[in-house]
Amino acid sequence: MEDQLELAILAGASDEDMEELILHNVVGVENSSKPIEPVFDFDNIIDEQFYVNNFRFTKKDLRRLRHVLRIPQKIVTETRNTVDGQLALCILLKRLSYPNRLIDLESFFNYESQSLSQIITATANFIMENHGHLLDNLSAHQWLDRNRYQLYALSIRNMGGAVPNCWGFIDGTVRQNLSAKYPSRRLLLWAQESALCQISIYFMP
Repeated sequence: MEDQLELAILAGASDEDMEELILHNVVGVENSSKPIEPVFDFDNIIDEQFYVNNFRFTKKDLRRLRHVLRIPQKIVTETRNTVDGQLALCILLKRLSYPNRLIDLESFFNYESQSLSQIITATANFIMENHGHLLDNLSAHQWLDRNRYQLYALSIRNMGGAVPNCWGFIDGTVRQNLSAKYPSRRLLLWAQESALCQISIYFMP
């Protein structure tokens, strides 16, 4: 149970989530009021606005995103449970699209908080292990030159950005560590070793 509690803490579980996890492991208490069927069904929901509202991508783009990220047919968690790769990506995106507690996602996906935490961690780890190197040296990308830096920075500034040379960021919270290892200075805030909630604020060199 200690490993499960550690994962829940790293995933940002609330006191309510932790209490339910402890009760489930110690006395086998489960919430019998949970719906039998989940709210989300990727194969049957066709409303594009539903996908944009919940995941910030259209259904077509979610399929494309899974393809380009090379997410496998099945994601395997550390407890050897498997979940459909497309569903795992949606769970991760739903968690990151808004400050959702794990318990808030239970009825949406019909998974318990513990399982959701493991799925999110496994999916984020897969993405970082296979594609994290793309952030190591931003100057190595042909599509990212000074003109694009300036275009992105201007767009952010026009939308109310606080500084004129910030050209990109990923939202989130946690503790601060400043790194100037690469041409674009990066402000990194880490939630956990897997960088699930890594925040990067990029400034023009």
